[in-house]
Amino acid sequence: MTTRFLQVCSLLILASTCLAGEHAGMSSNVAFETIVRGSESGIRSARDQVIRDSVTWAALWDEMNDSDETPPLPEVDFTHQMLVVVAMGEEPTSQFNIEVTRLVLRRGVSSGLPILEVNVTEHRPRGCTVLPSATAPIHIIVTDIVNDVTFRRKRVVDRC
Repeated sequence: MTTRFLQVCSLLILASTCLAGEHAGMSSNVAFETIVRGSESGIRSARDQVIRDSVTWAALWDEMNDSDETPPLPEVDFTHQMLVVVAMGEEPTSQFNIEVTRLVLRRGVSSGLPILEVNVTEHRPRGCTVLPSATAPIHIIVTDIVNDVTFRRKRVVDRC
């Protein structure tokens, strides 16, 4: 009887572990909308940032637009949305760019809580003949709020 009991317990533990692993590994793509994408951001250092409030958003907008002709701040409903900012920092030519390519919502393996994975691609030139012109590539997107966010950057070398 004891052996049979241990076998049943082992099977139950194994089954629950497999099921937990399946659910923890589940993922789905998340929709997003581009707010700003360009090479003249004014952001001089690389960053991965999540903005969850209008004060931080306004501060970033001011940092990006340090001229007398600042465009109006795009509206964001921070009760339901957040901004994701990826910037390369200052680069020597206009051939550099950055892009959020995909958002994936995953379940944390240990916590089971949702984690938003931000997939980013950096494009860097190689062998290009270009005039030096400092740029600062940036991509800002808006998406639904998720508490935990991670960034995964991939560098792509583009030959000219």
